[in-house]
Amino acid sequence: MLKIIIDDINLYKFFKKHKISSKIFALSVQKIEELTDPVLHSLAVSELQTPESPTKQTSPSRFHDIDKELRGFLRADKQYKIHDMGVSNGITSFELYRYLKTSNIDFRLYISDKYNRVWSFRKGPVSLCLANDHQLVCGDLFGIACMPSISLKYFISNLLGKLLQSFLTHESIAVAEKELKEINLLFGPVQQLIANGEIECINCDIFETRLNASFDIVRCMNLLNLAYFPKSKIRIAIDNVNLSLKEYGFLQIGRTLPNGVSTVSFYRKERGSLRLIHECNGGSELKSLIMEKSC
Repeated sequence: MLKIIIDDINLYKFFKKHKISSKIFALSVQKIEELTDPVLHSLAVSELQTPESPTKQTSPSRFHDIDKELRGFLRADKQYKIHDMGVSNGITSFELYRYLKTSNIDFRLYISDKYNRVWSFRKGPVSLCLANDHQLVCGDLFGIACMPSISLKYFISNLLGKLLQSFLTHESIAVAEKELKEINLLFGPVQQLIANGEIECINCDIFETRLNASFDIVRCMNLLNLAYFPKSKIRIAIDNVNLSLKEYGFLQIGRTLPNGVSTVSFYRKERGSLRLIHECNGGSELKSLIMEKSC
């Protein structure tokens, strides 16, 4: 099986309405910035996979109930500094921003995603989409997607992606760099809030960046999953997240299951350790790892 890349937004919208064609066709990365519908934008971004293998899977309203749970811990007389990590296209950050605004909560929202921008290059029948570390996110060869991190059920696109990736050298990237086009994968209204200074987009790699006691709330959803990373790497990330929280700050961590249900745990930082205070739908699969770090 393979993925086919198309440039026509209306055609893409049509294909996404049908079960079989929705699995075969993907929108060209160069067209994502033109999408104004949040559902369609989320679908297009969700089809990308980062070089580290996690997808950018997202959808509007997926955290609607969880946002209400978070709101229950917050006070109207306090100002909160919030960091939403691994936000993909930022649609759920946008919804959190609107919800807290209408809930009379005083806050400042910071968002981060290591792959919120990509760089595109097209030459004849070949196009490349590179991450900020110059790794291949996806390519396009005569309309066939070349995606080195895609599931093996799309073995043709996976194989072509790995072959294309192997041909990329520092020299070839250096030649292409002059023609690289930057593509912002954040949803348009999120970009507008950033431009207006109402949301701040920060550079943060959960495995590398250490922010000392900076935030009252950290939201980490669909990022630290056991299906994506080994336990040893997740432990490092939990340390970094804990370090970035102020004393008595809150951590919301969890994942969304294939059936759309989000399993979430809420923690409060007390004396430098994370104490479990609330769970939704059974809680995070990382509970045992976080307990290790808190003992």
